[in-house]
Amino acid sequence: APASFDASAWIGIIPSKVRHGSEEENDKHDLVYQYIQKKTTGVMTFTAPNQPGTYDFRMHDTDNNGKEVGYVTFTVR
Repeated sequence: APASFDASAWIGIIPSKVRHGSEEENDKHDLVYQYIQKKTTGVMTFTAPNQPGTYDFRMHDTDNNGKEVGYVTFTVR
């Protein structure tokens, strides 16, 4: 993550059907999340959802009405 991100920037697992873009909307639907805490490199470990489906890891620049800045889609079978 860029060093310029707020300390409350976060990555969460959100169902892919949720519309992209709004941190506030993603926050309503996250299944699990972790704050980035100003780290610019490293590893985060998440547990996959129990329900089969398509999900995204979505990165947000802040936890205060910010924006989604990137995502990666994955499938649980």
